[in-house]
Amino acid sequence: MKAIGPLELAGAMAKKPTEMDRSPVLILGAGGHGRVVAQVLRAAGREIAGFLDDAAAKTGTEVDGVRVLGTSEDAARLASSLGASVIVGVGDNAQRGMRQSRLQAEGLAIASSVDPSAVIAPGVSVGAGAVVMPGAVVNIGCKLGVGSVVNTSAVLDHDTELGDYAHASPGAITSGGVSVGVFAWLGAGAIVLPGVRIGEHAVVGAGAVVREDVAASTTVAGVPARPIGDQA
Repeated sequence: MKAIGPLELAGAMAKKPTEMDRSPVLILGAGGHGRVVAQVLRAAGREIAGFLDDAAAKTGTEVDGVRVLGTSEDAARLASSLGASVIVGVGDNAQRGMRQSRLQAEGLAIASSVDPSAVIAPGVSVGAGAVVMPGAVVNIGCKLGVGSVVNTSAVLDHDTELGDYAHASPGAITSGGVSVGVFAWLGAGAIVLPGVRIGEHAVVGAGAVVREDVAASTTVAGVPARPIGDQA
């Protein structure tokens, strides 16, 4: 396998960039996560139109050489005037989901991006707004949901499904056939064994080893992973 350039959206292999792939990108969120998203976009050869950030005091400043052009309230106007798509650079799953949903409701084009150093198997589907960070590996048969994040050096083995707005943190590993529910979070260095299902809104603590299914909205931690507060 080798890293690919153009994204494969809706499971279709892109042989050349689409018009959206060539459009400049506005990044909503000028904090740490947004800065890494900008790094990924630059590495992928995308033009960054600017940042948006709801901390209004940032408007007019520069972050890593990129101008903060306004807040999320300005997204539709700026996207139209600049011919830009938008990507949400917010690490918190709930906030990312809320903001992307609002942008989509306004009819804005949502960008996705894959760092060139990532290894993405042919046929992997990448949902709108998803980001794959440097050094990540996404193997055959995987599906990346809308607004999902495969963070730095995370590994998704074959047939893993990462739900909408779910986040695999740096160094997280899923074995084959894992299902990660919508808005779920895999902490840094977490390991999920084959065939395990992580419920929606569940949180897996950093360094945990998950051997059994995790119920929705449950936080687990430890080796082996157990619900927090479970002393059994």
